[in-house]
Amino acid sequence: MSDTETNLLENTLVGLAGIEQEVDQAERDADIFRIKKTHPIYIKRRQLLLDVPKFWYIVIAQNEDFIDYIGPEDLKFLEFVKDIYVEYDVATNDEATNPRDFSITFQFEAPHGEIAAQSVTKKFKTVMDEDNHEERLISTVASVEWPVELASITPHLIADKTSAEGKKKYRLGMRSFFAWFKWTGLKPGKEFRNGEELTRLIVEELFPYAVKYYTEAVPGLNEDSEDESSEELDLSGEEEEEENATKKRKL
Repeated sequence: MSDTETNLLENTLVGLAGIEQEVDQAERDADIFRIKKTHPIYIKRRQLLLDVPKFWYIVIAQNEDFIDYIGPEDLKFLEFVKDIYVEYDVATNDEATNPRDFSITFQFEAPHGEIAAQSVTKKFKTVMDEDNHEERLISTVASVEWPVELASITPHLIADKTSAEGKKKYRLGMRSFFAWFKWTGLKPGKEFRNGEELTRLIVEELFPYAVKYYTEAVPGLNEDSEDESSEELDLSGEEEEEENATKKRKL
């Protein structure tokens, strides 16, 4: 390859790199626009869903992947999830620039004190991994009050973490959904497992498609529309009978 061809190739590659940066910026701008545009819509949806009994419990139970990430002892307490809400920083903060930074809020409400009434917000940031140069999530610790019934496996309440029984309880506690609130993404193997995967499931599947999961899980929601279709067929038949009766009267 001649020097001229080499220089041409180098200039072309530099130009292509610039194009890639422009595409990335355009996609980021599009994400920010979408987030800001849908933000007030999700606020309205949030208010409506508060009036639907056990909405989020039904949605969670409908998602098999979510169940795989948590402990079996958590299920009964997820029945008391009153609200799940995802909010992106760029939607509420004009100084925020990364459309992949967000927070997740869980609100718990139990009629008989099965779990403390509380609203817990956990914040997440998207950073570039220094090793593989891929984006990953990190998070700050959020304080959550565990159900009293799970006190025996609540990690910070376990005094004996050296005996076989103590280690077993500690591991069970670290698999609990409530341990997710302390996940940071900075201590692999020493905190809630699959923290990033569960977070992405909530943000990318559970939250945006919640109504879809609910309507698929609750039988009978579409029966009214089906009944109306049947009624239309019946009415058309009645109209034919009326026309025949009219013809007979004329004869």
